[in-house]
Amino acid sequence: MANYYLELLDGHADVGKAVFLAPEARGCDGAGFLAQYGLRDLPVTPVDVLEALPFLVPVLTALSPELRSALQPTPPSEVYRALTTGPITQPGVRYSVMSSTSRE
Repeated sequence: MANYYLELLDGHADVGKAVFLAPEARGCDGAGFLAQYGLRDLPVTPVDVLEALPFLVPVLTALSPELRSALQPTPPSEVYRALTTGPITQPGVRYSVMSSTSRE
């Protein structure tokens, strides 16, 4: 959400500092979503399926509108493509990123 504001809505002109808590910088593969249901080490990821069958994104969002935001950080989405065409940071903004190596 912050990157959308900073980059696509030109919010970087009004923001001096941005702090991110373990952000997705260039998308996600969906494996973490499946892992919470005990599905691990599958031969393909949900994003692999979406990339191979691009018609699934509009079908899934039509069937379940709440999935729209969950699908936005995946490569087939328009939001993802818009946010990954250019630099990851914006001019004039100082970035801080916090993350953890803990899995629990």
